Amino acid sequence: MIGAPECAAIEAKGVHVYNKHCALNNQETNRHGVCTWANEQTIREIYLRAFEIPIMEGNAFNTMASFSRFGVQAAAACKALGTDFLRGKCGMKGVIVTDAYSDMDGSQDCDPYFEQVYGVYIGGSDIPDGSAPKTDGHFNRFETGYSQMAWAMRESAKRVCYQTAWSNAMNGISSSTQIVSITPWWQSALYTADAVFLAL
Repeated sequence: MIGAPECAAIEAKGVHVYNKHCALNNQETNRHGVCTWANEQTIREIYLRAFEIPIMEGNAFNTMASFSRFGVQAAAACKALGTDFLRGKCGMKGVIVTDAYSDMDGSQDCDPYFEQVYGVYIGGSDIPDGSAPKTDGHFNRFETGYSQMAWAMRESAKRVCYQTAWSNAMNGISSSTQIVSITPWWQSALYTADAVFLAL
């Protein structure tokens, strides 16, 4: 409940909130892919309320998925969480970012089911938090004959553009904007006076 007014105040300044980690993220140690088993009533009444209230009452724009799994399904790839609950029931308008899309042990062996591929294709995720080698091959099966993946990627791009357009990133600053420092005459005079008084 504290999160709702905090999110509302932040969003009122044109800054988008990413509430994290949604959801069932109850441990930090060895949390990579931990499978959490709970019934829907428990998940909705206990774990999802912390995300539902800030979105519905505080207009929080975005969410970061958790590192855990809902049963055996990665949170970032869970349609019931991302598409049905966050976007459907709560009316979240922005993006879902994954939690750390990369290898955790330095082996460059990213779990293909864990994050972005099925996140975009099934779960409604939009942005990977990190990167993986281009040669990982996880998107290879979607190169031909998978128009649904192309549409899912298009929807993700649309949500990223939408949340950027509705942020203070669009308040007149662009890639060609130059910031020039100008010192008014009175400030120069004040510096001079300070130097004179210091010398005296």
